[in-house]
Amino acid sequence: MNKLFFVTSILFLFSSVLFGVDYKTYKNEQTEQFSKYQKSISNDFISYKKVYDDSLKEYKVEISRKWPVSDISTNYKWVEYSSNYDSKKIIDYDKGYISISVIAANSKEAEKKLIKMFDDLYKYDAKEGFNNDILEQKISQKFDKNRSNILSNEKLIGDMITKDQQENLKKTIVAPKLEETKYNENNIYKVELRFPKNAILQKEKLYKTKIKEQSDKLNIKEELILGIIKNESSFNPLAKSHVPAFGLMQIVPQSAGIDAYNHLYGEKKLLDSEYLFDPNNNIMIGSTYLSILYYKHLKDIKDPQSRVYCTIASYNTGSSNVARAFGSSTKISQAMNEINSMSSEDVYVKLINDLPYDETKKYIARVKQSMDEYAKMLQNGTL
Repeated sequence: MNKLFFVTSILFLFSSVLFGVDYKTYKNEQTEQFSKYQKSISNDFISYKKVYDDSLKEYKVEISRKWPVSDISTNYKWVEYSSNYDSKKIIDYDKGYISISVIAANSKEAEKKLIKMFDDLYKYDAKEGFNNDILEQKISQKFDKNRSNILSNEKLIGDMITKDQQENLKKTIVAPKLEETKYNENNIYKVELRFPKNAILQKEKLYKTKIKEQSDKLNIKEELILGIIKNESSFNPLAKSHVPAFGLMQIVPQSAGIDAYNHLYGEKKLLDSEYLFDPNNNIMIGSTYLSILYYKHLKDIKDPQSRVYCTIASYNTGSSNVARAFGSSTKISQAMNEINSMSSEDVYVKLINDLPYDETKKYIARVKQSMDEYAKMLQNGTL
């Protein structure tokens, strides 16, 4: 229940005693208003999702006019086209490569353009990436609203690749090595560059202070927050998915976003992409949601490690699907007896075997592995 609603209800209860006001009538009216408010938020998200899907279709059509493959940004991969769609930049934070492509008359012209693109990309930050996002521009236009800047000046690759490494990679962009493709009468030239060793480690270190702050504040393990980020976005600062979900911890505005923001500020609010692309906001909201799952929804799970496993699964698929792994009910309260009768190892195996979706089974295994790795790194000081 909204904190503001709770406070006003208590105040009205005292006034009803003093002035004989019908509190039951008041409570019914407030409950009705609260229900309408929740419905309004749901409708806002449905409207946003429709605009998002329509804009995405338009975007893909425009891409397909010049490119054989309509690459778009995902949770692991950042993609940007120039305004005329004559060039394309991709950073895949999960697979560890940078791909730059350009339409050009010949390989020598392409080489010059690609070198400039790579130089520009090295200086590029998240704010520029967001402002130049054609899909985000389309969404804003359909909503007829002015786009506000995101606050992050984080570099997309400039904080994970040194200047020397950048210069060495640039030397590999030479005409004879370019991949050439013909599409719709255009010559497309492409080069793919691998991340240097430990590049992602630099990204991980970038967020360490904020993660530690949330870990201490919420009593949530650092390795859990890190493991979630690793498997949600691979530390892509402009991560987005088709859901849509946004940012490092892939916050879905309608669910985790609303719950966490309400928990923090006593207000149900549909968070926009601008808010969630700020890494500080995203880590705060994502960590708070983990805390809600661990200390509220799953509080009756006695074994801490069992509760961590169920928290990871719930973050991905919701506690109702976790409950289904332990019986036919979707109510997690009805799964507590069985969960508490099992060892943490057995709970993990049960989740891996009986969660409703294969995606979540793989997810919990990956996060567990990441947590083990991060715990060692934190202990030995490499992170």
